[in-house]
Amino acid sequence: MPCSLRELIVKVLSILETVDVRELVGILGGVSVNDVVNSVSGLITMEGDTVKLNEAGIKEASGINCEVEAYGRLYEYYRAKPRSLERDVAIAEYGYRYAEYLNFPKDVSKEVLEVCLRLARFGFGSNVAELARKYGVRAFIVGLRAGDYCSAIDGLSYAVRKADPLGLMPFIGQAMSINKELIKNCIINYVGLMLHVGDGFISRNYFREVLRFIDDGLRTLSNVVDEVTCYLRVRLLNTKAQALTGIGNYEEAISDLNKSLDTLNKCAMDEITRRRAALEIMDRLGGVVNYMTGNYAEASRYFLSVLNESVRLGEESFAASSNHNYVKSTILSNVGCTDYSRYLESMSGWSLYDSLRYYSSINDNANLSKVKLLIAVLLIGGVGKFDETFKVINDGYGGGEVHRFLKELLELLLGKRDFVNTDYVSMRLTMLGNFVNQLIQLFKLSSDKSLGEVINRELHPVIYEILTCRLPKLLLLL
Repeated sequence: MPCSLRELIVKVLSILETVDVRELVGILGGVSVNDVVNSVSGLITMEGDTVKLNEAGIKEASGINCEVEAYGRLYEYYRAKPRSLERDVAIAEYGYRYAEYLNFPKDVSKEVLEVCLRLARFGFGSNVAELARKYGVRAFIVGLRAGDYCSAIDGLSYAVRKADPLGLMPFIGQAMSINKELIKNCIINYVGLMLHVGDGFISRNYFREVLRFIDDGLRTLSNVVDEVTCYLRVRLLNTKAQALTGIGNYEEAISDLNKSLDTLNKCAMDEITRRRAALEIMDRLGGVVNYMTGNYAEASRYFLSVLNESVRLGEESFAASSNHNYVKSTILSNVGCTDYSRYLESMSGWSLYDSLRYYSSINDNANLSKVKLLIAVLLIGGVGKFDETFKVINDGYGGGEVHRFLKELLELLLGKRDFVNTDYVSMRLTMLGNFVNQLIQLFKLSSDKSLGEVINRELHPVIYEILTCRLPKLLLLL
């Protein structure tokens, strides 16, 4: 039975809460302002041209069952307007509820799905996370009900890339339960979703969960070979290698990265794109795998290759990181601190000072701190320029506990203090501080002239080498 005008007005107002009376007339259609006011007299409050339900109206609205007609009127009113963000949001909200009440009829679902996807895409591109998440999920729900699985998966992908995948697991689980035959025309979309879910869990260090989704993506791609899936397989293998590294399975991670590199070389793509993708794989082979296993000599070879190639390609971000990683892994692979000065010079057209400039230009304080620390270690151990080192480590950026420790060590070497503090959150820094102070106490035994002459002559070079070479190196590992 159709709703009366009074019931329809009350239900529409309960949905909108506050609305301009002329807009309300437009939504209802075929009525005047007087018709509206007279129909709901005693149930509304008007302030200027705006109208809303009063307490009596809110109470009456709870007993009215006119949702389908009310949402239908709202949907039709806004869909007739020129496209705008306000119009799309209204359709995504009211059209979705209207379709839901009608069990998702094809024509309404199609338009609501298109609008939700557009909003999710806009939220993703504009970095408005809540917009991407909300309407990406809504597109997924409508797409499933309408049988448009490709659009459904696309919507969920936008949501996943801007939200914690853990909070989206009910929808991700639904996507994974779709019969693969139903998504055979959108395998790329589905595998892309698995990749985005894996990447999302990688960023939150849920490494074992990553393997579940990445392996599902790889299985889905197993019998599909073309230009697009080739590169997608490379990305899946890279993410899997990150997860394997995170759980300490280095051998399998190395294997997958080598598979990724081999696959990349077989992909039909622009050569510059291929070389840039190879940079990422080589960098991960050096940094995430070999470097983490303590094989610094092997890691340095990878980093040097990345440095040479990144300079040739003009990839400053890779040049900055690979130069730092190459120098760091090289000096860690050597026992002593000889030839340190050459690592401060340009290599392949890039130096650590270029890395400083790059990270300063993009305000990347975390990497800026790492490069400053490495430069300081080189200046102390190989050059002995304590004043210059002090300026580098103290110039414009605190750098945390490691930098504070190094600053105090420099003050010790410059004769500005007699000991270093040991009040650090890091237990390792506390232990190093105690070790330094014990060395200094040992050195101070020179007050006993007969014994001091021996200690001064035989231990001074050893203590100096420990304080300027070996101990600063250890700071690179913290």
